Amino acid sequence: MNTESFLLRENPIFEIKINDNHFEIKNDEDINDNAIYEYQNINSFNLQKRHINWLITLLSYIVDFIGFGVGNTYEEKNLLKFHYKKNQIRILLSKCDIKNAELASQIIKSKLN
Repeated sequence: MNTESFLLRENPIFEIKINDNHFEIKNDEDINDNAIYEYQNINSFNLQKRHINWLITLLSYIVDFIGFGVGNTYEEKNLLKFHYKKNQIRILLSKCDIKNAELASQIIKSKLN
C-alpha cells in the first residue's frame, strides 16, 4: 500500500495521508475533522482558496451608504470542500501551507477518476 503524507501545519498538526483507496485527515486543532475518507464515497472534491466575496462586500457597502450598517470586506477562507456519502464536508485550512494543500488536492482528485 502506497502512502503519501502532506504536512499542512506543524503546530497544531494538520496532516493529510493519501493511500490507494482512501485519504486520512489529522487535525489537532479541530478533532471533528479527523477521519478516513474512501474515494469511492466521494462525489466531488475542491480546494477553495482564500478570496474576497465581492457580492457580500458590495451589498455591505450599499447598506453602509444607505446608513444602516458598516461596510466591510468579506473574505472566504481556505477550505477543503467535498461531498462524502451525500454529506457536504467543509474543513477549514487555518494557517496551513496552501501549496502542500494544492498538491494533496491534486493527488486526491486524480484518484477519484
